[in-house]
Amino acid sequence: PSQTLRVADVAESPGVELALAFEEHHWALSELGSRAGKNRGLLGPVFAEYLTAKLPAAVPQGIAQWNSILSFIEDPGLTPLFRAMAATAAMDAVLAQSPAPEAILQRTVVMAFRILSFTGERGFHDRLVRTYLPNLLGYEGSEPTRSAQRIFASYPEDQERAAKALSTVPQSSARARLDDWIAGRQ
Repeated sequence: PSQTLRVADVAESPGVELALAFEEHHWALSELGSRAGKNRGLLGPVFAEYLTAKLPAAVPQGIAQWNSILSFIEDPGLTPLFRAMAATAAMDAVLAQSPAPEAILQRTVVMAFRILSFTGERGFHDRLVRTYLPNLLGYEGSEPTRSAQRIFASYPEDQERAAKALSTVPQSSARARLDDWIAGRQ
């Protein structure tokens, strides 16, 4: 039977259509980049909520799919609001699996540091530095503590980039702790 879905905000139509297509065709979330296509910059809160519902099931499905999902979230063509919401959903999904699979956690931390290099997302950067990164690294919450050497083992080129991105964040005790962590002083 045909069903009608009314979307109050026409700007959300691309996200609603994409979510419905993912459900109808049973596409894997690893196809986010190819399925979003040129509409990726039009995605908003409705599609982010769809990801919030779907990402927890993607965590145990392996690093190949998780890498595709996070590469999509890191896409510079996304709006800052959507990227923040999608990245939050991904980090929450990983933290809910505590202890998270090592490769999944490593890639998620790398994503968080890569997002720090995006300009115009300062409010979200503060949340990354004060809340999400300390939880993912095990300084807060239930994750075991992990060293920078361990996190960046599969992403050696990202350690220097992470330090550079972190240097653009305003000084705080949370940033100082992450600076020490990247430098191996913690």
